[in-house]
Amino acid sequence: MQNQYYRLLFHAVWATRMQQSLIGDTLRPELHKYLCHKVGEYGGTIMAAGGMDDHVHMVFSIPPHLALAPFIGRLKGSSSHWINHFQIPESGFSWQGGYGVLSIANDDLDRICNYVREQASHHANGTILPLYEDTIHKADGRLKHCRYT
Repeated sequence: MQNQYYRLLFHAVWATRMQQSLIGDTLRPELHKYLCHKVGEYGGTIMAAGGMDDHVHMVFSIPPHLALAPFIGRLKGSSSHWINHFQIPESGFSWQGGYGVLSIANDDLDRICNYVREQASHHANGTILPLYEDTIHKADGRLKHCRYT
């Protein structure tokens, strides 16, 4: 295999179905550990994982030959299966249908990783950053196109 250099950094967030509070204090660290393992297994590199009772945040990098949407789909699918079969089978756990994902500039990586790791504090203190939280609420993820005149 030829040597490659890439630095494709992403911040993804997705929520439980109907934003139900199903990711409690016991499940949360195990879920983050599971997702971190899966990111590596699927060919990516994890930088941070965090979240609350109803959503998760992941900061990761994937090589250019991996497509982003299927990568996130595999994370969501395998973690839902893991929760339903090995953690809380009686819950009927599932994720929402969509997700939010933003690319990250290298200079912002540490700040965003800290934000993801400190989710509980940000939510408790009202210091959430809407850009990184509202992505789970957007019904239409398309960017508006600029018109040049």
